[in-house]
Amino acid sequence: MSYHDHLKAGIEQNFEESPSSLSLYTSLARRMNAGGFDKRLVDAVAQKSRGRYDVYDAWVYGQVHAMVKGGEMVMFTIEFGETPCADKEVEKNNRKLAQLPLPFHAKFLGGNRDFDGHLSWDKPLMLSHNVSFDGSRTIEAAENVPLEVGYTQSTTTWVHLCQQQTLARWPYGHTAIYVIQWRAGDWNARREGALPSLVDK
Repeated sequence: MSYHDHLKAGIEQNFEESPSSLSLYTSLARRMNAGGFDKRLVDAVAQKSRGRYDVYDAWVYGQVHAMVKGGEMVMFTIEFGETPCADKEVEKNNRKLAQLPLPFHAKFLGGNRDFDGHLSWDKPLMLSHNVSFDGSRTIEAAENVPLEVGYTQSTTTWVHLCQQQTLARWPYGHTAIYVIQWRAGDWNARREGALPSLVDK
């Protein structure tokens, strides 16, 4: 069973154990499809090439939204004025990523990989504001944060967050990269409790 299938099976089990949650996430998916949430966070979590958001997308979006809002995760934006090209345009995407402001550096790899590239920053960041979490927040320097470009599945986002604890997203049509990251203490608590079957695979 793939990570994606494993996660979907876990979500379905949650719905079986709590039927009211299925109604909740059905309603959430409907609101996502109607454009009822901040497009930056929605597209950071999942951007579809076709079709509508489903209850699996809504579950992942709901987790990330609640955790960013509650401070368990932090999300910050790197604005640099460039939108991504198709995956096959490797050189063109890398020329655009070269416009990232310091201290950020990124490389687009493309191809059939677990991620499209990687993002690094070589000194700590002090954030004063992000999408849903106010207040000063220091982000330590990081190397090889997985970068997903363009369309992506919500399950891919959640697997990255569970395995690498951080993810950089550059969705189609956006002139910014969005970085989502667990706070260390909250990640440790989740690893020991809610997500062991996924993160230990």
